[in-house]
Amino acid sequence: MEKCTQVKTIERIENALYGNGQKGLVKDVEIIKIENMEMKDDLKKMSTSISAIAKSFTERDAIEGATANAKEGRNKAIQKVGTVFGIAFGLIGLACVILEKIG
Repeated sequence: MEKCTQVKTIERIENALYGNGQKGLVKDVEIIKIENMEMKDDLKKMSTSISAIAKSFTERDAIEGATANAKEGRNKAIQKVGTVFGIAFGLIGLACVILEKIG
């Protein structure tokens, strides 16, 4: 029976796979799987945190919008009151001038 000509190649591949006393590809793949699972867990936690942050931003924007609308309403009311007082004082002043000219 002839000896296999690829014995050295097979041994080299086995050493690369199993490590021959050192860390081999099998161990590397196992480590990569563990790190991948840990990264997935971290991503889930980050996703939850980002969702909470987005929700708080939405709530803050809603509050700011409501506050802006309230300020706008107050400003319009103040403007209307100012217009009414301006017209009233103008008419009172005009009436005073007319009364002085007549009397």
